[in-house]
Amino acid sequence: MRFGRTVREIKNPADVLNALQDAIPKNQLQVAAAWHLSKNSTDYAAMVPGKTLFFHESVPLAEMWSDYVSSIQHKGIPAMFALGRNRSAPFTLTEGMQELQLTGDEDWFVHFFRRCGIRDGLYCPFRTWALAFWSPERLSRLSPDTRELLFTLGALAIARIDSLVLRPAQFETISELSKRELAILRLISYGLTNAETAAHLKIAPETVKHHVKGAMRKLKARDRTEAVASAIRQGLMK
Repeated sequence: MRFGRTVREIKNPADVLNALQDAIPKNQLQVAAAWHLSKNSTDYAAMVPGKTLFFHESVPLAEMWSDYVSSIQHKGIPAMFALGRNRSAPFTLTEGMQELQLTGDEDWFVHFFRRCGIRDGLYCPFRTWALAFWSPERLSRLSPDTRELLFTLGALAIARIDSLVLRPAQFETISELSKRELAILRLISYGLTNAETAAHLKIAPETVKHHVKGAMRKLKARDRTEAVASAIRQGLMK
């Protein structure tokens, strides 16, 4: 595969995305962006354009990054990001929306993308990175062969970008939890309820709730489950 040979010579992450676009068959998707997955899924501040986040020049969203960050600050991390972290195979934005069945204004990011001319996209998850393609049309009939091709090309691009980026973890925010907060989250991860956790630690249920709320605030988590997942991902619960 020619792209696999030439991409190793590229010295700039943005040029990697340009080369990836050139390698995609005509009339297929457009390259959107590649970004490093921080340990804390709610740590939007770790997504630094030009450092841990790289847009392709075809993406109008690049010009609206500040508005996007502002929306995240007020409305929270899109549920699609959490879905992507739990997947090992590519999926389209439409497929993700159908699975999530979002209600209220939880789908704000979809409307944001559409204002930018993005109707659908293909999310490709990798171990510590993600890469996305976009389309102005709905991807209702994206063939398995096309998905496999895009995923393979994306993997080659991500491998090169990862080798070019210096210590992306330095941009991450590592949360500091107290020993009690960690102990409670660890018990919750075992499936214990607040009452069972309180009984195990010989403390009042209200004390457990207090520490859970404190951990959620520090981890910027919306619920107990997200707090546990964030703590695990940051390596706090060893």
